[in-house]
Amino acid sequence: MIEAIGAAVGDALRVRYGSGAVVERWGSTIEQTWSWQIPIQVGGSVHADLLLKIPRWPEVETLERAVAAGEQPSTVAEFEALISIGDAVAKSGDPELTMVEPVAFLPAVNGILMHRLEGRSLRRAVRFGSQNRDVDALFVRVGRLVTVVHGIGSPSRRPFDVAAVATQLSSDAVGATPDELRRLLHRLADSAAGFGRADEPVGNVHGDLNMGNVLVDRAGRVAVIDPNPAEGPQLADVALLGIDVRFGRLRLATAGWIGSSTQRDKWAAAFETASGAQDEIVWPFREALALGERWLRVESETSGARRAGLLPTRRLLGRELRRLVEELAG
Repeated sequence: MIEAIGAAVGDALRVRYGSGAVVERWGSTIEQTWSWQIPIQVGGSVHADLLLKIPRWPEVETLERAVAAGEQPSTVAEFEALISIGDAVAKSGDPELTMVEPVAFLPAVNGILMHRLEGRSLRRAVRFGSQNRDVDALFVRVGRLVTVVHGIGSPSRRPFDVAAVATQLSSDAVGATPDELRRLLHRLADSAAGFGRADEPVGNVHGDLNMGNVLVDRAGRVAVIDPNPAEGPQLADVALLGIDVRFGRLRLATAGWIGSSTQRDKWAAAFETASGAQDEIVWPFREALALGERWLRVESETSGARRAGLLPTRRLLGRELRRLVEELAG
């Protein structure tokens, strides 16, 4: 397995930089929730700090099995999305936006080799800079970045698909653990019928836009990582990140006792305004849907010691989702 990774990286370096490029140092493998990441320093004829990302999914619990599984369509799509996002950011000419530059897709190990962007996640940047007056401006930059991502391809406005949304919500509700979540998702699906004549902006979506998938570099520029690309309503991306901003981990685990939402609401509003999420008809529904999706994800990913925070999380998300559903239901 190590030999396969080394050979694949070596071949990619020679194609990209020429025969004089060599791996100078392999970093320790970093195990993330949905990937393994290996820092790589390149020396010889060129010097570069790279990162090899190999995705993981529930069926492959080890790096060896992930490599043995071979090329995956979702990894190819992610690599192509990184190229498209980089081109769109460059074309925008916005000096406050940046990109993760892909180097090569390695089909033999299902890996993406990319330049390492020095920075920290939006979650960490906000946590350590919450007293900085620039935080609002930071979220405005993120809003502009999301708009650039959505502009890839041919954005349009399409009718709101009530049947598809109701079907998906009903399916999600079946797998929901708490009875309250199941009931609220069903009520949300019923309320969607009122949007039958509405339409919404559709374009390229990141697909997994959260505070961990936005990077802030040392100059304060923003970039997105780990896209799960698709064509869909751009309001879905905006709602997902907005909910993640408002309901951080500490706030969830303490049912709102720690982590006041006042500043977070300001940040989310700045982001939503900059990204154009001003659709008065569909936007409230997308926001409620994103909250339900966040609850479902917490339910599915919480285990072991983390389960201690599940009850207050249910309490907080349940209270807020109930409020949003009641507003939509009139």
